[in-house]
Formats: sequence, C-alpha cells, structure tokens
Amino acid sequence: MGVPAVLAYNTGQIDLVDFLGGDAGCWPLYNQTISPWARASTKVSGLETDPDEAAAALSDIFRNQGRARRTALAGAKKMRAWGWTTAVRAITDAAFPLR
Repeated sequence: MGVPAVLAYNTGQIDLVDFLGGDAGCWPLYNQTISPWARASTKVSGLETDPDEAAAALSDIFRNQGRARRTALAGAKKMRAWGWTTAVRAITDAAFPLR
C-alpha cells in the first residue's frame, strides 16, 4: 500500500526526493525560496515551499487518482528498501568516495 507523498525539495527532504526518483515516487515541490527568518538572521537558514505549487500537487493527486495510486505504490516499493543500512551506506559512499 502507498500513500501519495508531497515533499518539499529542501533541507531534510532532498535526499528522500532524490531516493524516490523525483516525480516517479512522490510529488516533489522544487520551487523553494529563502524564508523571511533566514533573510533576517545570520543564525537561521531555511527555505519555504511555494504554496501554489503545493496546491497544484494536491490538486493533481485528487484529479488523477489512478496516477496518484501508481506513484504512491512506486514510492512505497522504494521506501521498503530504505533502512538504516541503506542510509548509512549512501552517506558513507558520499562522504568517502572510493578513489
């Protein structure tokens, strides 16, 4: 079983969107802007998702339920393969590439 997932392509979810294959396993929200708090601070960083893009993703899920189900199932299938071992291996491979 899969649940349609709308994910912001920003800190904390970039790796998940990439792992799921972008729109092959979820509804990625790529339009990100620097948050007002990040602009006003030297200590805070962060991005905000475009509300119109989020609404469009939810509308797409509602209007295209067959595609939504297929995409959700594809994402769920990939997520079953994601675990601590896979995550640590990906981080280790990225941090310490073989030469």
